[in-house]
Amino acid sequence: MSNKEDAYLIYDDFETRYLLRFYLSYGLSFGPTSYQSGALKEKSQKEFEEKYQYIKDVFEKALNALRNNQKVVVKKSRNNQIREIINTESELFFYINKYRGKRYLSPELINRLIDDLKVVTN
Repeated sequence: MSNKEDAYLIYDDFETRYLLRFYLSYGLSFGPTSYQSGALKEKSQKEFEEKYQYIKDVFEKALNALRNNQKVVVKKSRNNQIREIINTESELFFYINKYRGKRYLSPELINRLIDDLKVVTN
């Protein structure tokens, strides 16, 4: 991620690397097949919350950029081509909702992220 004068940049490797790994670790740590308990579960929960806060921070910065009349630009990390330009808050929420189909975040986490972002003030 990067903040330029007129745009906040999100590179697609944030989605394909960070979010996908987060999704997979969430499923393994807290899904129906998880056998964690006690201290291991508490450690996993703490790590999960730290990673979630990082994700939330990225989108909070994007939301604040939009509110400051900047654009959010999603670029391909390999060749720096623009993949998507987000101009409004509703487009940002639509962008986040697209993760449901891509399986980068669970539906519960998408709902939590959107709810958390809706109460953000500058």
